[in-house]
Amino acid sequence: MKALFVTFICLLSSSLVASEIQKRQLRTGYYNQMFGHIHQTPSRYSTSLTNIACGHPLRIMSITQAGQTRTLFNDRWKFISAGPYEGYLPEKFISTERPECFQDKYARFYEAFDLSITEMHFWGRLYDHFLIEKTELQ
Repeated sequence: MKALFVTFICLLSSSLVASEIQKRQLRTGYYNQMFGHIHQTPSRYSTSLTNIACGHPLRIMSITQAGQTRTLFNDRWKFISAGPYEGYLPEKFISTERPECFQDKYARFYEAFDLSITEMHFWGRLYDHFLIEKTELQ
């Protein structure tokens, strides 16, 4: 019985070591929409970890697990880190250079809105569900 328990513990610990996840920063990017969310999973319907605003700096990360490195999830989501939060963001909402944001360009006008964190959350959810694509119709 003792030998079986020791064998089980050894197998469990070796499987945990084999599936260790390594994260590495690839580059820095910036959020390019007015408001948005860092998501828990690569889906626009997933739980929001935090709100972010235009121009927020993001660390784009790669994940290595079992010798396989990934940077893109579900064909269009990047794994990012912003402050203490790590999650997913659509690739189309990340730019390589700091964008010109409405909040920066018209700061006095924007501050007059006096948005609460709850309002920013709902505006961010709206941006999550917008379909921002180019049409191929002539």
